[in-house]
Amino acid sequence: MADPSNQRIPYRAHHEQREQAAAARFADSHERDGAGTDEVEEVVEVQQVRRPESAVDHQRSSNEVLELIGSGTAFLVDLQRTIPGLHVAEFTEREVRAVLDNHRRIRAALDWCDSALSTGDKSMDDDLARILSEGDDQS
Repeated sequence: MADPSNQRIPYRAHHEQREQAAAARFADSHERDGAGTDEVEEVVEVQQVRRPESAVDHQRSSNEVLELIGSGTAFLVDLQRTIPGLHVAEFTEREVRAVLDNHRRIRAALDWCDSALSTGDKSMDDDLARILSEGDDQS
């Protein structure tokens, strides 16, 4: 396990076991429903073919890449859960300004991240540091 190339082997084996168990449960449930074995095998094959390919190789990607993708995904999921339930009409002007200011900070951080990924330059200018630390009071 000290060799990094071997650390994913137990995960892959466990993942394969889970896939096999899921396929067996699927086949079992369809056999009880009267579906033929050939039909069940065909459905299982179609399910395996339709799996979308991941944007990154999770076995080879660095923790930093996975953290960036994970934090962005968590943010999107939170917004998709929160926005439909908003009672915007009940927000005060001050609350709206606070949310919009926070969104400007998020956009600035995303622009900084995009720039760092594209150019390799991770430095932060004074204006960006101010916006990220205390917000943009110029609006």
